[in-house]
Amino acid sequence: MKQYDIDEIVKKNICNGCGLCASVFDSVEMKYDGNIRLPVSEKKMSEKEKLLFNRICPAINISTKKLVDSDELSLPIIGPMIAYYNGYSNDEQIRYRASSGGALTSFLAYLLDENIVQAVLQIKKSSNPFDNIPVISKSSHEIIECAGSRYAPTSLLIRLKEALESNECLAIVGKPCDIRGAKLYISSVPEYEKKKIVYINFLCGGMPKMIGTKKILEKLNCTKYEDLLDITYRGNGWPGRFVAKTKEKKYEMSYEDAWGDYLGRNVLLSCKLCIDSVGDSSDITFGDGWKVNDKGYPVFEDDNGIDLIIVRNKWILELLLDANRKGYLTIDKKDENEFLQIQPSQCVRRKTSNNKILAMKIMRIPFVVKDQKYINKYSYDNGKIKKIKNILGTIKRIIKYEK
Repeated sequence: MKQYDIDEIVKKNICNGCGLCASVFDSVEMKYDGNIRLPVSEKKMSEKEKLLFNRICPAINISTKKLVDSDELSLPIIGPMIAYYNGYSNDEQIRYRASSGGALTSFLAYLLDENIVQAVLQIKKSSNPFDNIPVISKSSHEIIECAGSRYAPTSLLIRLKEALESNECLAIVGKPCDIRGAKLYISSVPEYEKKKIVYINFLCGGMPKMIGTKKILEKLNCTKYEDLLDITYRGNGWPGRFVAKTKEKKYEMSYEDAWGDYLGRNVLLSCKLCIDSVGDSSDITFGDGWKVNDKGYPVFEDDNGIDLIIVRNKWILELLLDANRKGYLTIDKKDENEFLQIQPSQCVRRKTSNNKILAMKIMRIPFVVKDQKYINKYSYDNGKIKKIKNILGTIKRIIKYEK
């Protein structure tokens, strides 16, 4: 199998900018051009470095989950699961501030307060409204400061080695690809593999390039970027609104319009090709527990936030139940089939995985899947005509993609 270097992955437009290679290799740094953040290598990689890079890069390793026991795949489309809940934070301020119900934020606070972990590697908004930064949080206060979605370029794993070197017990919160990359790297280093890590992801619809945010601002006639004080993508209610603030004015757009018309249409190519938007590799997954209308479609009307929670192993289930008992959050066990109604776009991404894989093969996109049998469990034939249209649509997206 051909071994790729960083430059080739970037040129193929499939780098997701996670920052893992910049954390692992001294010669690599992340460069942000105001739209996307990509790695740049000062020198050509050695064969040893290239081998390691190909083993850990989540852009190459698009699926790493081995087929699990059937009792953990009661609904393959959401991946391995032993329990499915709805939930929300018992702290009303956290619930209001968070993008969904604040259950993730309160669960992280519990992990720190109870000394389950020493630190949490996560993303926080920067003082620059157009940027996000990875932080290593060590208190509940710092956790709360990071609450809310950031629909813009992030490089969480830039600080992965730093977090691992200074902590024996660590929680990592990120997109499914971030978690996949972190687990691949940690499993390749014996001293890190011995550490206690809690892998947490949120459901992901893709990481928008900054052009998506700028198009929203243009639509709102907010074009003096130098006057911007803050950009909030969601939160302060559920689902919350896109809000940009200057000294003189506040500019707003609904979540449905901001994501549907601008952010979701400007995600990275790797996100368009993703087959793991639910977080197969994580220990626990959080996402929006949308309510549905009479026709069974999600509605985005203002309400008290609710998270869906997918628990993927017994250890995490014990922790979640303990957090519930100690008052950090409220959880309500649900039928996992609810996911099919409230997250239809996630279901489509998963169902069409094999079509995307075939399109990538045709276009010679580098990728590795560890277990095709597992993918076949959740990606299935939806008719020849739809399959052909989906494959051709994916090829078209690859050809027409612009950075």
